[in-house]
Amino acid sequence: FARLKGFLESSGAIIVMVDDDNILAADYLEQVLAIFSKNSGLGAIGGRSLPLFEQRPPDWIGRYYSSLALRDLGDEVIISTWENTYPTAAPIGAGMGIRKAALERYIAKIQKGLSTITDRNGDSLSSGGDNDIVLEILKAGWQTGYFPQLSLQHIIPAGRTTPEYLSRLVRDSNESWVKLLESHQINPWKKISKHSVPLRKAKAWVRYTAWKSDVHYIEWKGACGYFKGLSEL
Repeated sequence: FARLKGFLESSGAIIVMVDDDNILAADYLEQVLAIFSKNSGLGAIGGRSLPLFEQRPPDWIGRYYSSLALRDLGDEVIISTWENTYPTAAPIGAGMGIRKAALERYIAKIQKGLSTITDRNGDSLSSGGDNDIVLEILKAGWQTGYFPQLSLQHIIPAGRTTPEYLSRLVRDSNESWVKLLESHQINPWKKISKHSVPLRKAKAWVRYTAWKSDVHYIEWKGACGYFKGLSEL
């Protein structure tokens, strides 16, 4: 509830979410204000989140940029509206600029105890809180936008580039992703029986040839996350 407390206590009309491992470009805040002032329909915005690795990562790390909150969608502005799906260009939590007025629906849901979405807790790497905010903003009739002039560096410690960490991250993220989509009634997959999960995992182990490489293993763990999420709906 720390995020909710921050939202409620903030006195400005614009909020920017920044983690301690984010380094904003010098003009980031200025650009955020300019974008919102020129686009009254925007509720949330984001831009580029570029990696600053503490040590050279594996060559395949790019496959998991989205899981690490890294992205660069190019040089064109992308505006999204609510279309009963999660926009591919929706803002990510790192550096997300939010119009406070656009948070009313989200804040009301949290205060009423209607949200089942949680962020990382204990050893779990599950996520979904930032995505939940984006969806509530869109469903309230606001737009979201990707603006390439917004740029930050995201510090990635060496420990977050290991197969062990990434396999947990992808597994837990996929599990929470299913539950997030279900909570907003936009989940495209059918619920599965908990009893079927062990067999599904075994079959997926073979299908993904999980023993062949780190990437194959991480992909298998991601599938396991989907299975767990779908079995708990």
